[in-house]
Parts: sequence; structure tokens; C-alpha cells
Amino acid sequence: MNIIDKIRTSFFKHNANLAGETALLDAAHNAASGVRPSMVSFKPLERVADSDIVGELSTIRARSRDIIRNSSIGAGIVKLMCRGVIGDGLKLMPAINGAVLGLSREKVKEIENKIESEFALWAESLFCDSERTLNFYALQDLAFSSFLENGDVFALLTYIKNPVTDYTLSINLIESDICNTPSNLLTAAGVMLGIRKNKYNAPVSYFFKTNLPRNEMEAFNYYSMPFGIDEYREVPAYDARNRRQLLHIFKKNRPGQTRGVPFLTPVLEQLKQIERYSDAELMASVIASKYTVFIKNPLNETLVPENITGEPGAEQHDNDLHLGDGVIAELGEGQDITIANPARPNAQFADFISFTIKKIGMGLGLPFEVLMQSFTSSYSASRGSLLEAEKTFLKYRQAFINDFCKPVYEHFLDEMVSLGKIDAPGYDEPAKRKAYLNAYWLAPKKSQIDELKEVNAAVARIEAGLSNKTVETMNLTGMKYENVLEIRKHEIEMEKEIQENNDRA
Repeated sequence: MNIIDKIRTSFFKHNANLAGETALLDAAHNAASGVRPSMVSFKPLERVADSDIVGELSTIRARSRDIIRNSSIGAGIVKLMCRGVIGDGLKLMPAINGAVLGLSREKVKEIENKIESEFALWAESLFCDSERTLNFYALQDLAFSSFLENGDVFALLTYIKNPVTDYTLSINLIESDICNTPSNLLTAAGVMLGIRKNKYNAPVSYFFKTNLPRNEMEAFNYYSMPFGIDEYREVPAYDARNRRQLLHIFKKNRPGQTRGVPFLTPVLEQLKQIERYSDAELMASVIASKYTVFIKNPLNETLVPENITGEPGAEQHDNDLHLGDGVIAELGEGQDITIANPARPNAQFADFISFTIKKIGMGLGLPFEVLMQSFTSSYSASRGSLLEAEKTFLKYRQAFINDFCKPVYEHFLDEMVSLGKIDAPGYDEPAKRKAYLNAYWLAPKKSQIDELKEVNAAVARIEAGLSNKTVETMNLTGMKYENVLEIRKHEIEMEKEIQENNDRA
């Protein structure tokens, strides 16, 4: 800015102050305005990603858990996401790149079948869980629901002797609030929210509390313990082979963000207000449904009531009155009552709740029809809602596969090769190892409104060369095409045998 521009700017500012014309000093963008009535009190702070989380994460996490426990809408949203993203579990389908390995199709298929059967043996066993309570597919559901509820979840890949199979790989899921910064490292450089980072902001190690409750009394007193007595264990992010051994599953929304926030964070306030409004309307409707007749007693023999309550209870006094179904109560001389018309149920209740849930759906990327589980519109509208929901499911599913399923499979296949279960020449070479690890994770089948239309569309895609039977079979039935083909072949043989027997008879 030259001297003339500075003088001109100073002149305009001076005149604006004298005349009170603050509009001349307003920002060029309405979003930055400091004088518009709608923006005067809108003054959020500009902070880095972790500064927006530190000090607030534990509160948000606790509120998210409470909403999911006690709110039908909050619990329904998490269950909907788990069904759409995980379903009954993401199933492994090895897809070895035979061209890179120089293997024939027959050899590739042989190795793939061996991997699939061995992985199923491990995954369907409880020994894949360090706590020995869930199989791999149930662990997927627990990990994903914990990620939604708490903002993140950790999975430590450990090796524990297995009495059933030779595989020792085990998954130890760790809840988010177990990872925290020790009190003596609160001011240490590079340590943030329980994670130690290097100068490139990459995680180096994680701090987990070790003095967790061991019995009911300790669990009851756990959160009332004095600050500073927690004990921690520092777990490296990578093992000796530079593989991720501590999986941190969270959604990174900003560069430099260390921890994730719960899925319901943008809509927590609205969900809580809906629950309060619903409870108030329900209580008001219950009270309004009670019909009570009050009779004046001219002889003044009835005691004056201490309270008039909605329901009888143990804490009431003998001369309390309560509203009920067809209750007749006497009043003393000179006592009277005025019945107010509460106008319940509220005619605007359903419309208001629907509008609010639409806003919640926008914040979470889920259409209203899918959130409400109500498809009363046309086929095209309902189909459009399902497709939009599928986009959200696909995004979260792929992130979960990358963060959880693929690293677990990498450790499993490494152990399988080390045990000599398969012959994998060149596995030590990075490019060939990647070719062996190539795989698909089969998702739950997509929702269908009109099955005939869906099947016809699938057939058209196959005939046009835009898809294949493997993909379409999975989308329509949730099964592998090869399995369907084998079962169908067996059915045809059985039908043929029965027909031949009937012909002989």
C-alpha cells in the first residue's frame, strides 16, 4: 500500500467514526463481518486441530456414550452404521496377483483356497481374540461401534499360544480412554493426548493405563481415584519388522489431528434436546390422559391435600391426591380446582421431530428415510436414499478395511508363511509380498427394494461388460459366486438323480 492509499484509508476511517457509518469499515465477506447483527456475537477462536480437542474430548466421549445408552435415536444411528458398514463381518477373499509372481492360474487358485481355509479356521475361533470371547467378525463389529461411540479405538496385535491351532496371532482391543498422557509427560515435547510423535507428526508410541480395575470394588472407585496415581505402559507403534503392531482406528478430519471425536459429535446437542422434548411430550400426554373428578364436601370432613401428583408413589403422604384413571377425590369446604387443557398430544410434535432428524441426517451423511427406516415414498426416491446411504457406508467401510482388516491380514499371512503352511516363493521381496497380500473384503449385501429390478439391472451390467458375476452375486446375496455355483451344481445333480430314480420306478 502506497502513501496515497494509506492517507485515503485513514481519511475514510476517520469520517466513518465521526459519522457512525461503520458499514464502511465492514469486511468484504459477510462471513467475516464484525458489525452485521447476525455475526456480532459469532466469534469462534482459530486454533490448531488438537487445541480444539484437548480438554473437551473426555466430555464429548461421555456424552456420546450416554446418548447411545439412553437415546433410541442415538442407539439406532450407531446400529444402522454397523449394519451398513460391517454387517455380519467383512469376509476375506484372497486375490493374489499371479502376473507379478509368475504363477499359473491353477497355482494361484490353489494358494488362495489354502489361505482362505486357514484364515477361516483362525477367524472363526475365539482364540483370535486376546480376551477369548469374540471371533474376528464380532471383533470387527465391536471395533467399529467403539470407534463410532468414542471417536477412536486401539487394537494391539499380540502373539499368544493357541491350544487349538498353530497360529498365535491375537487381537487385543483397547478402549479409547485407556490411552492418555502420563502426568509427568503433560509438558513433554511431542506427546499429545497419550501419543508420542516424531518431528514429522507421525506416531512413535502410545501410552496406556495399566492399573485398571481388577474387581467390582476397584471398578466402582476407579473414576474417583486421586489424579496422578495412574500407571502407564508405553507401546511402540511398530514392531521389529516395521509392521504396525498398534492399530489406531479413527477418522482424521484435519491435518495434525492426533485423536478422533465421536461420530455423533456434530449432532449431540440436537439428539439430547429431542430426547428431552420427547420425554416432556410423553409425560404431558400421560398426565392429560388421566381423568379425575373432584367433589366439594360441604361438611368439610376431607383433609386438605398436601400434594396433587401424577401417579401414586411410596414417598407420598396419606392425604396426597393423585391423578388416575377414573379417580374420584373429595375436596374440603372452599377448596376448588381448575382443570387446564394441555392440548395433548401436540399436533406439531411429529413434524418437528421429523425436521430435526432430517438435520441430524445431513450432519451424519445419512438420508432421512434410511435413518427413520421408513420407505413410504416412490421406488426411485427410496432407491436414491439407499444409494446415498451406501456412499457413506462405503467410505467408512474402506477406511476400516485399511485401518483394521488389512494390517491384521498382513500379520496373519506373515505367520502362515513362517509356519510353512503355504509355499510362497519370493515372499521376502516387498513387491512379491504385496502381490500375495492382495485381497478383497466382501461387504454385506446391499439393501433391495424391488428384487426383480435389481436382478435385471445386474444381468444388464454383466451382459454389457460393466460388471461380473462375482461382484453382482455378492451385492445381491452376500455370497461368493463360486460357492453359489458349487451349491447349484450339487442341487442339479441331486435333482437329476431323483428324476432318474422316478423314471425307473
